[in-house]
Amino acid sequence: MSRFVHRSLTIALLASSSALAASPAWGQCGGTGWNGDTTCVSGYVCTAISPPYYSQCIPGAAPAPTTTATTTTAQPAPTGSPSTLRTILAGGYGSTITTFQFSPSNGSISVSGSCASGSSPSWMELSPTNKNILYSTNEISTGGMSSFTISSSGICSRVGTASSNGDGPAYMAVFTSGSEVMAMNYNSGDGISYTLSSDKLQFTNPIPIAKFPVAVPHPHMVAQYGSEVFVTDLGADKVWRLARSGNAWSITGFIPQPSGSGPRHMQIRGSTIFILHELDNTLSSQPIPSSPGANSTTTISSLSVLPPGITNNYPGRFHAGELIMSPDGAFLYASNRDTATPPDSRGDAIAIFSVDSAGHLTLVKQVFTGLQVVRGMTMSPDGTFIIAGGQQAGGVVVFQRVNGGSDLQVVASNAGAPATTTFVWI
Repeated sequence: MSRFVHRSLTIALLASSSALAASPAWGQCGGTGWNGDTTCVSGYVCTAISPPYYSQCIPGAAPAPTTTATTTTAQPAPTGSPSTLRTILAGGYGSTITTFQFSPSNGSISVSGSCASGSSPSWMELSPTNKNILYSTNEISTGGMSSFTISSSGICSRVGTASSNGDGPAYMAVFTSGSEVMAMNYNSGDGISYTLSSDKLQFTNPIPIAKFPVAVPHPHMVAQYGSEVFVTDLGADKVWRLARSGNAWSITGFIPQPSGSGPRHMQIRGSTIFILHELDNTLSSQPIPSSPGANSTTTISSLSVLPPGITNNYPGRFHAGELIMSPDGAFLYASNRDTATPPDSRGDAIAIFSVDSAGHLTLVKQVFTGLQVVRGMTMSPDGTFIIAGGQQAGGVVVFQRVNGGSDLQVVASNAGAPATTTFVWI
């Protein structure tokens, strides 16, 4: 029996036994649906890890091990306006895009409308030059892309459509110019870019990107880096480097990743790339070689994103999901997707990492969400809030970044919200 299963059974037995006087070290002591003891053994204090979903017996009064100084009063990370009503759009594997209204002052998030989107708008991006224009993938076997206009109330209308030239576009990016988009087809291992029309709503001048030259490519995310485009490839264990020459995209090199790691999503800060690996559940930081053909294997940091107490991956149980970075580049947030049956009662965890000036990573905290399979989460543009959704269950939860960004505090949730995999803040 694995240590994690043994621990889970132990906690379950403690919860059902009225004879025990206190929860054990690191055991559950409160949260949604908890009927066990709410006190802890000597030297441990019952601490809300992800209120109101989960409380745990932690040494002393500290909420969790951290490398930052202890703070007694939670303070927002940035200086935004937490009381302002926010509009959020969400997509998933249905046929609509949902509009949410989030009120930080009331602690509420509610559905205010939806629009027809075509099948499976699983990834969405706003235009960087016109916030009234939205783009999405249509992640189906005959992959597609769509454009939308957004009204003042946050309701979208579908305008343009195009083929992704492959099977299962799981990600698309809008270039910073606002004039070009690129999508990657996860299943067929290829991609496409389009120039956008002057009104940014029609897809023109398609440039197919050939299947990546490995046995089973699974390209996932696209990111701009200067004049280059980086593409994470889970099947190849590489980050491909693409450059455009005339009316064609070509591979100019790659950044190798550990065999079997499965690079999924990435963030770039300066000349450092941070890569979340889906298969071995790690987050790494690496210097970006100045020459595309250098193929450097240098690693600054590589840390597990799994929650504490998980000593193995129960092959295939956990799959790292999303990776987002704070506006100042000081923190990274990685989601864990628990696909076990039954899943952990605490829900999926968000792993919080601090990043120093040299790109070294430190695990600061794990925050349990009460959500099942957090594939999508997105930070508000001002860096104040993070919204996360359960692809399988739990609805949506909005967190506020507190203690300088080293912790997350629930400010609103909607358990009845549609299943989601992608969000944009309007």
